[in-house]
Amino acid sequence: MDELEEKYGEIFSAILNNITYDLQKNNRKYMRNLDECVKIVDKYPNVRLVCEDNKPVALNVEEVKALIDYHQCYENRETMQDKKLIYAGFRCAYVVFKNAELLREDISLDDILQY
Repeated sequence: MDELEEKYGEIFSAILNNITYDLQKNNRKYMRNLDECVKIVDKYPNVRLVCEDNKPVALNVEEVKALIDYHQCYENRETMQDKKLIYAGFRCAYVVFKNAELLREDISLDDILQY
């Protein structure tokens, strides 16, 4: 994996940046989740310390609830990014495989799902 990281890390970063930018510009659900995370850490400084600064601090029950909400919103955004990354990976792989003449026309979904 280090070899792939070394070879394609810059491309991956560019794709991830484009995906994040696109989601911020065009996906209302993504932006609602992002805005909710910002509101939570603005309202609960201790949650910010845990989530953004990685500092262990004691939280009261209200802050723990806010932390759970933050985590859910964060996970929702990550899932949206992951889906877009997978699709971008499919597109990149298709181009590489097509150019290398490695594609078969008769492949089925069962063939794809075999691991």
